[in-house]
Amino acid sequence: MVDITRVRRESLRWSLLVALNKTRPYTACETLLLDVARAIYPDATALELRRELDYLADRQMLELNKQPSGMWYADLTRLGVDLVEYTVDSIDILPQEVRRWLERALTENNFTGYADLEALLRDKGYLITRASLQRFGYKMEQQLARVRAATEAARLMAREAGDDADDRSAGLMALIQTEMMDILMRLQQVGDGDDPSERAKLLATASKNIATLTRASVNLKRFQSEVREKVESAASAAEKIARKGGLSAEAVQALRREIMGIAT
Repeated sequence: MVDITRVRRESLRWSLLVALNKTRPYTACETLLLDVARAIYPDATALELRRELDYLADRQMLELNKQPSGMWYADLTRLGVDLVEYTVDSIDILPQEVRRWLERALTENNFTGYADLEALLRDKGYLITRASLQRFGYKMEQQLARVRAATEAARLMAREAGDDADDRSAGLMALIQTEMMDILMRLQQVGDGDDPSERAKLLATASKNIATLTRASVNLKRFQSEVREKVESAASAAEKIARKGGLSAEAVQALRREIMGIAT
């Protein structure tokens, strides 16, 4: 199944990065950033916002200024700016075998140890800055999350030999959610000459669509459960009547299978 919590967290992080980039060179208070979060998810809380700000600060995407009054202020680091506005990196022109080695090293180290990777690349004759490695690692981590989500959705669709219409519907919803997340992740990398406010609207719309799809998925599962319960009850009742009517055990089971087929 698609990890809806992860989708929500990633879309919030991107929205916060984009908002902070727009406020540069000024810092932004958490009140403003909470408004940004609630424009996408109306139920977003201050605690949720602080958790995502801490996450981005831990990865050196932004700097936090926690005032004695309790108010938090945030400002993008150079790495955060590059992540939002970046188009081409020196990593993109690495030889394929070196890039594959780098990707394996990042995944095996759980996207940590950038200083060591910088030194190892230097030994191989490639001068790649730590900021570039962190930026590449962050993007790769998000891509892997989308791949995992798509794989889980495909597995759901293939379950029971792929013949269950309800499962296919749930699988399609999962794939749509994954695709919507992919749109969110790519919006800030496409059309640098476009109106930033228009791109922000697209970002918010896409995020709201994810929430809508999530509700639809929940409703679908509830409907599936209700249908199966009703059909099971009907099958049991028909089985009792058939037995009293003198049908053979084989005929009774065939009748039950026929009725249960309605729910699949």
